Formats: sequence, C-alpha cells, structure tokens
Amino acid sequence: MTIIPQKDISPEYLTDESRYQGRADSLSFPETEAELVETVGRLAASAVPFTVQGARTGITGGAVPEGGHILNLSRMKRITGFACDETAGRFSISIEPGLTLAELGGHLRRKDFGPGLAAPASQRAFERFRNSGRHFFPPDPTETTASLGGMVSCNASGARSHLYGPTRNYVTGLTVVLSSGKIVRLARGRSLARGRDFTLELDGAAAVTGKLPGYTFRAVKNAAGYRIRDDMDLIDLFIGQEGTLGVVSSMTLGLLPEPAHTMGVLFFFTTEEQALDFVLRVRADEAGGSAVRPSAVEYFDRGALAVTAEITHEAIRTPDPAHRAGVYVEVDAAEDDGEERLYSYFEGLSGLVALSGGDPEANWAGDGAAERESLRLFRHAVPEAVNARIAAARRETPGITKLGTDFAVGNDALGALVKLYRDRLGGAGLSSVMFGHIGDNHLHVNVLPRTEAEYEAGKKVFAGIAEAVVGMGGTVSGEHGIGKLKRDLLSLMYGPEDIDDMKRLKRTFDPGFLLNRGNLFTIP
Repeated sequence: MTIIPQKDISPEYLTDESRYQGRADSLSFPETEAELVETVGRLAASAVPFTVQGARTGITGGAVPEGGHILNLSRMKRITGFACDETAGRFSISIEPGLTLAELGGHLRRKDFGPGLAAPASQRAFERFRNSGRHFFPPDPTETTASLGGMVSCNASGARSHLYGPTRNYVTGLTVVLSSGKIVRLARGRSLARGRDFTLELDGAAAVTGKLPGYTFRAVKNAAGYRIRDDMDLIDLFIGQEGTLGVVSSMTLGLLPEPAHTMGVLFFFTTEEQALDFVLRVRADEAGGSAVRPSAVEYFDRGALAVTAEITHEAIRTPDPAHRAGVYVEVDAAEDDGEERLYSYFEGLSGLVALSGGDPEANWAGDGAAERESLRLFRHAVPEAVNARIAAARRETPGITKLGTDFAVGNDALGALVKLYRDRLGGAGLSSVMFGHIGDNHLHVNVLPRTEAEYEAGKKVFAGIAEAVVGMGGTVSGEHGIGKLKRDLLSLMYGPEDIDDMKRLKRTFDPGFLLNRGNLFTIP
C-alpha cells in the first residue's frame, strides 16, 4: 500500500464539510482489513498519531487532521456477509466502512451484492432476501454520500429518526481495530459491562479491562460524548465515539422491510405560535396511542421558508410570503392496505391544524413519488441556501464561517427553547433561520451574518444559549457530534471531572492518544 507524503496530499483530505482546515504529514488508503491492521500497527510502533476519515461529510471537523497521518477508509467498500434471523425473519448485512449510504441503498434496491457472499450461510440468506420484498436501512442523514463507517462512528440520524431512531438501533456487530493494531470483535448482547466495570476480549491478545465514566448520559436525542450506562452493551461504546477509541473496520447492520406506502404533508401557518401548538397536538396524538406514528416531524420558520426561494430548481415550489412557519409530517405504512389508514390519519391532522388556529387547506401534500421528491428537495433546500449565503458572505469577509446549532431538549422544554432563540437572536439584531427535527425537540438554527461583527455576536449568543440548554437538561449536540469544533460546548455540558473520566476511558483503549487527536477533547 502506497503512503502519500505531505507534499502530494490533495487539499480535499485536509478538510470536511465544516470547512475547518487541517494539516497532515502523510496519507494512506487501505483497501482491506489486513492493510488497515498493518498500517495501524506500524503507526503505533512509531507513536505517530493518525486521523480516520471516510467520506468527510461531517460538519464538526472530526475527520480533519491536526498533524500526523491520515487513514482514509473510503476504498474499503466490500459487502462481506448477509444473514437472516430465522426467528424474527429479519435480514442483516455485513459491510466495510467505506461503503456510502447511497451505495448501500443501490445494492438493496438492485438486490446485487457483488462477489463477497461466498459463505454458504450468506448465500442461503441472500436467496431468501432476493425472493422477499424490498428492504432498507432506515437512518437518513442529509448527505447520502456519507460513509457507513462514519455514520456508525458518529451515530448519525436524520429526519426519519423520529420513528426509526439513529444508526445505533441497527448495529448488531462491529469489528474494531485499536490503536495498537489489535482487534476486538463485538456482537450485540455478547459483551456486557457489570455496573460500570468492563472486560473486552481481543483477538490473540490480553483482554482490555477498565471502568466506565460515572456520569449520566442525557435522555434526549443526544450525540455528545460517550454513551454510558450501567450494565451497558459494550458494542455501544464504539457507536458515536467519533473515532477516538478504535477504527471500525467492518459492521453488521440490520435492515427493515420497506414501507408499502409513504405520505407527507407540509402544513403552513400564519404564526409561529400556531405551528408550535400543532406540533404539541401531534405529539399528544402519538402519546394517546394513535394507530399511525409519524416517521418525521420537521419544522421551518419564516426565515427558512424564505431562503428556499434562493435555490433554483424546477421541482422546488416557492411558499406564500404570508406563511410564517411550516410543519412537515411524513408517515409510513407497511401493510398493502395501509394507504387508506394514512389518508384517515392526515384528515385527523387537518383537524389538529384547525384546532391550532391554522388553515387546513394551506398545505402541500406528497402522496405520489414526484410530490414526495419535491418535498424532499424543499427540505434539503434550506441548508443548501444557508451554505450559499455563507459562501457569498465569505467572499466579502473571509473570516465568516457557517454558524449553527445542534441543540436538543426534552419534551417539556421545546417552547422555552424556541423563545430563548427568539429573544437572544432578536435582541442581538441577528438574521437567522430555524429548521429541523422538531418532533425530537431538536432544532437547527443558523445565523446569517453579513459582517465579522455579526459573526462574533452570533458566537456569543449561541454560547449563552448552549449554557441555558444544558441547564434545561438538554444536549449541545443532537446528531452532529462534537468533533474538534464543539469541544468547548462538551466541556460546558459535562464539566472537568466528567471530561477527565472520558480521557481515562480513551487511554484504556488508546494509551498513546494516537487516535483522532482533538476530537471531543484535547490531549493531556
């Protein structure tokens, strides 16, 4: 395997979607697990720190190197196994970390997995799969070019996690290469902590023993720090660990039957208060035992609706300027006779719109493939428009970068969170857009600064909001993780003792602090 020296490293490998810039001394692209293990072992022997990369679609700088070696796994794309749980009738697929979400979706649609399924058990499971209905992998981050290894490392989620949950819910097996080059193989349910004490067996080496941190992992949609609890399944240590404990070299992911029907409606409101009241009514309907639970409940404030008009695409419609907020609700039905049930559900939602003071007729419905695609493009147009705005501002003021939040709170704090944003941003005179996963109390707010002074003001406002969110029992990251750009926020959320506990856990698996230096916290 070729090692690329510093002078020949393409600039694209020194950044990710955050546009944070890094540096590195060398770069390699292992294509097999054996090459990966050999490279990691050689780096460990020379005490060379290294940063693990996949598709570099993250926005927190987690894949950006701060010196040392870059270990890019984008060429490890094989599908290595397929299985069927005979009792539950559920399929699972084993893959390497460089395969992207879009590539996996293509394989599942075509039912073509290439030459990697040589084992008889995999062949039998594949034949059963080929003769069954369509299946899918539910997590849906905005970037379908995200690598599956990166999604596991960051526990990616997306809009449809309201129903389906994050990547963690579908990981049933992992192979992890530690910074020593040793391998740990994990299967869900096989390796459990005893309270906060744990032991993990390694291939051909002494077991790793240690103690988990003592903090309580917050029970909201949360991607900040290591997910810890008593008696936990140790596979969960390596999901959402942002490449700080080990390198995921392969994974086994569970699949679900693809819904027979999917419908979505974007309801518009003339006030934000109406929209928030509608969300609370939808949530109460869920809690009341509704036969249909939404797969996604997404929010768009006035600013978010307005910026979509800046994206030129024939399939993206322009909202009425009179609309001040929108709530998108999407639902699935697995049964062939479920379409009638979905129509009935949306009739009920129209009633909830009216009870909230809105106009049930002010909506865009998506019950056909073309309409759903138009709504999907509309949802993705908001961050696209924000990125375009920031790029234009940077041409005038290079010091400006994207400035957004990833905070999430509990059900009882949603109204307080929205008010907090409005009061603080309005008081500072800052232009912003608010959108995202309101069904999980997880909103993204982007400031749209025009000057460096507004950019600095936005950072101060967000720091104050983060402190308030932590006080509400919320999290500073609902899905993007911490990476290198949100370390101060992680410290705000956990405090020095808990951060020291995280460092001790990292040292148990990575004594030299070689792996992904700078992610979550700085080295001692």
